[in-house]
Amino acid sequence: MQYEETARNEEIHWRQRSRIQWIKNGDKNTKFFHRMATSHKRNNTMISFMINGEVSSDHPVVIRNAIVDFYEILYKESESWRPPLNILDVQTTIAEEEQTLLSRDFEGEV
Repeated sequence: MQYEETARNEEIHWRQRSRIQWIKNGDKNTKFFHRMATSHKRNNTMISFMINGEVSSDHPVVIRNAIVDFYEILYKESESWRPPLNILDVQTTIAEEEQTLLSRDFEGEV
């Protein structure tokens, strides 16, 4: 148990030290900064995508269009689940008495 605590404390120490190093050197145009930026770019770059079951590394516009199509299909609403609105007794206007009730000041007690 003591070993685990020591290992955790050492990990925290090195994480804090790397943050301090980033604060000191991160905003400067240093070799460290460029290595970190290159590393982040390499980790965040998507080289290929699975489009319709096939791995594709086509032009970025093709991949972008595939992503847009995917989300359009994903969030497209199918209207078949909505109930039909066959209401025959629908009033198009609110009666004068109801208008005054709706526009009156709020009362805490009724």
